[in-house]
Amino acid sequence: MEGEDPERSSSRPLFVGRHVELASLKRQFAAVLTGAPRVVLVEGPAGIGKTALIRRFLEEARPPIVVGAAGDEAETHLPYGMLAQLLAGIPDATAVVGQLTGDREHLSVGARMLRVLDNIQAQGPVVLVIEDAHWVDAPSLQALTFALRRLHADQVLAVFAAWDEPARLTEGVRRLAEGERGLRIRLAGLPADELAELAAGLGVGPLPRRARERLFEHTGGSPIHARALFEELDPHTSWWAEEPLPAPRSFASMVLARLAGCSPSTKRLVEGSAVLGLRCSLGLALRLADVDDAAGPLEEAAVPRLLEVTDGTRTVAFPHPLVRAAVYHGMGPSQRSALHNRAAAALEGGAALDHRVAAVLGEDAALAVEVAAYAREEAARGGSAAAAAHLVAAAWLHPEGGSREDLLLDAFELLLFSGEVADAVLLVPDVQRCVDSARRLTLLGHLAVLTGHQDEAEVLLRAAWDRCDPAAEAVLAMLTSAQLAQMCLLDLRVEEAIEWARRSMAAAGPARATPALAVLVIGLGMVGRSDEALALAGRQPGPDSDSPAGLLLRFGQGIVKMWNDDLPGARRDLAAVVAASHDHPSSREGVMGLSFLAEVEYRLGAWNDSVLHAGLAVSLATDADQHWALALVHSSAAWVPAARGEFDVADHHVRTAAGHATRLGDAGVLAAATAGAHYALCRGDAAGAAEALAPAVEMGARAQRVEPGVNVWRELWAEAMVALGRLEEAEAALEPLETLAAARGRRACQGRAARVRGTLNAARGNRPAAQAAFEASLVFLEGLRMPFELALADDAYGRFLRRTGKRRRAAGHLQAALDTYHRLGSRPFSTRCARELAACGLPGTRRDQSKQTDLTPQEQAVARLVAAGRTNREVAAELVVSVKTVEYHLGNIFAKLRITSRSQLVWALTKD
Repeated sequence: MEGEDPERSSSRPLFVGRHVELASLKRQFAAVLTGAPRVVLVEGPAGIGKTALIRRFLEEARPPIVVGAAGDEAETHLPYGMLAQLLAGIPDATAVVGQLTGDREHLSVGARMLRVLDNIQAQGPVVLVIEDAHWVDAPSLQALTFALRRLHADQVLAVFAAWDEPARLTEGVRRLAEGERGLRIRLAGLPADELAELAAGLGVGPLPRRARERLFEHTGGSPIHARALFEELDPHTSWWAEEPLPAPRSFASMVLARLAGCSPSTKRLVEGSAVLGLRCSLGLALRLADVDDAAGPLEEAAVPRLLEVTDGTRTVAFPHPLVRAAVYHGMGPSQRSALHNRAAAALEGGAALDHRVAAVLGEDAALAVEVAAYAREEAARGGSAAAAAHLVAAAWLHPEGGSREDLLLDAFELLLFSGEVADAVLLVPDVQRCVDSARRLTLLGHLAVLTGHQDEAEVLLRAAWDRCDPAAEAVLAMLTSAQLAQMCLLDLRVEEAIEWARRSMAAAGPARATPALAVLVIGLGMVGRSDEALALAGRQPGPDSDSPAGLLLRFGQGIVKMWNDDLPGARRDLAAVVAASHDHPSSREGVMGLSFLAEVEYRLGAWNDSVLHAGLAVSLATDADQHWALALVHSSAAWVPAARGEFDVADHHVRTAAGHATRLGDAGVLAAATAGAHYALCRGDAAGAAEALAPAVEMGARAQRVEPGVNVWRELWAEAMVALGRLEEAEAALEPLETLAAARGRRACQGRAARVRGTLNAARGNRPAAQAAFEASLVFLEGLRMPFELALADDAYGRFLRRTGKRRRAAGHLQAALDTYHRLGSRPFSTRCARELAACGLPGTRRDQSKQTDLTPQEQAVARLVAAGRTNREVAAELVVSVKTVEYHLGNIFAKLRITSRSQLVWALTKD
């Protein structure tokens, strides 16, 4: 009910207004019935009627399956508390519930949620309702949104209700609600006419227009405040029309006045329930209140809407958080303390400990030690947010001094390393008040890195290193120098990165693994010392293990192999990293391993695999709020769509990468600029490519000294300059690149540079030099298994030959290029190449490759896995989508390929 929210009655509630919002919810559900999943976020201040709107929608839509859960302020830091509550209402989901508390990876939980949603849909369309989502624990929201993001052909509607303030929702929920399959409903106050309807429904009587307009101005249309006035004022007075309206008493005063009118036993029951939270066991509340007979007090508390009974008679709940807050804070400190102590005696484990903490009115060093020990147990189980909250509680229980500050820094560090950056930011004022120390500076520097303040981060980390004694603080020295190494590497100050990495390894000692080892391997590769880098990786123990250090080392080894033209070796290493990260896909190795694997597959011409892996990298980085990685993963994801002519997709990735580029330093800027230039050149926009590469050109020496295989920006810049007629600028970019690539024996770079050199010489009218350059390009690329680069070289040479009158030779090279373009699905290049071939007087025979290239990237991935013998459930698990989504894609695949069976699919994908 609109006007009655949040206080609810036992009869059918009064509901007024919200016609547009109610119709919107019904339209979303209608879409769900057709197999189009939807996510709705209903937002608004406390008391505005979110719950009333959702309940009315459910009453009228009558979905066959409704599963609900709600956030609780007391359980905000309880990992998977909401998800356990949600799953408890789903048959046969107990196995998932049992796994939640021990699972550290919310994306793994989200993958299991996909299976649960698959199963429950067999009984009909599903509506998930998450109320008070602003108080839901972050792991639950992250796991649930991970699952919802991967529904594509499912009958699932998820409705989240949340306050505007505080905005505790994860970005994942907001992104889903703002996306193509979402809806964001912002509830404002009721307009004056609907306030009058509310008044009439509550028996206040008709309101003159003047009265309803003044009421709206006075309350802002808030149903809860309007109702407070209706109950305070005599409806038979003429105040509404003539007298100035009194300000409504504060909501807390209204609640406390109602409570004061109750019997002692009812008052004790309400106060005991307030200590236990928004909702609690009725039995526990009765014990706290020392009440034997529940019937009388419950009935008395329900009349003034102080409490309500849910789940039959097992649970009592406050009709609104403000009611509970008013009662809780209306008690004196001593009374609250006594009730918390009684609650602690009646409970066990963490819940009892929380009540003991709440009962303390001052400091308690002994309890602080106990709470800190419990927090460290939570952290070991993976409950980082809850552990950090307990460490903070322990800190404030401790007398001021070193122990309190150590606990605060422990909490801060835990939040940072678990990715809870928003919560860590809240602790910054307390951390800044701690004694200046190397550890404090390191942690603040780490936060600055994660929030994209690179300059501030470097100042803090260098200051921390200056304060640190590596002999006495080896672990701190190792971490500080490793972060500085990573920062310098991402800012393309590679020699500095190598030096900091060596310092980190020295501080760690020979027996301790350090992430700086991978930085050292990558850094050596970036400055052309690939042999040294690969030899170092090979000498280390366990590079093939799935330990964090082993994965990082193999990750670095794979990247260096890619730069060194060993693409098959790079693919093996990076695929192994991705496979070993399966249980923790949002780890740095998992996300970046996928992204670099996609780059290797782009170079190898395995474009369907590249699209799949790049898409997963983007999805995982986004779902895990790893903003630092977005520039790189979106850059990698742009290459194949751009080359295939899927310009809307490529444009999205390029724009997103550019928007996040500076978070990662010069490496992010360079990656985004190169992806943007590639996209522009695929569209035939040389001026756009030059504009995209301007940041790379402005970098100067740092970008010029990087290993030629790392980034192709110089080749793209020279290509754009030739197309724009700026030949001297093209020469200035090519000459040093050719010299460096030759000195280091980088054949792929030499092949690309020779192709551009051929177009430059042709533009200058030097035909012999142009022909020699084109032929050299083909020689350099031969055997490297880089089909798209080879096709570009054949294409450029063929165009040159046609323009010099050698049409038969031209046709041979153009046909070879066209065949590759067709196989890869590169429509912009195949279209241009076909025109050139036609101009030779020997039109190419375009092969019928529409059966594959007309499939979307998602359909291609599904088709490839099904053709390999995977079941639908296995395909869903590998692609991290629902089974219904796989079935939906298979239906489209069969229709597009004009086939009716899985065996025909194998033939359709393998025939020439």
